Amino acid sequence: MSDPTRIELDLPVVIINQYGHPQLDNLKDVQDLIAVSFPKGSIISLHLIAEDTGVTRPFCKFVSETSYGKSTCNFTLRSDGTCWRQEEHAREADKQLKLEEAE
Repeated sequence: MSDPTRIELDLPVVIINQYGHPQLDNLKDVQDLIAVSFPKGSIISLHLIAEDTGVTRPFCKFVSETSYGKSTCNFTLRSDGTCWRQEEHAREADKQLKLEEAE
């Protein structure tokens, strides 16, 4: 048996993502922070208080053409209003534009 470990986390920005899971601004899950602090197999007691800030973030509406049809990105936007896949979206939009011009 090891000595008890206690961690305290202050997470002022946790977003409920498009799947309904708590996610940090850096795209890590809250559970990732907790899991690395304890050895595997640990039994922990967790006291959690969550408070709604009244602020929401929209989801990315970028639509891509896939072999299965159109697909909406739907990831939670960053605090600056951009999608974390923005560069990928720009490349894909440029590719789609070139294909349309070629037709």
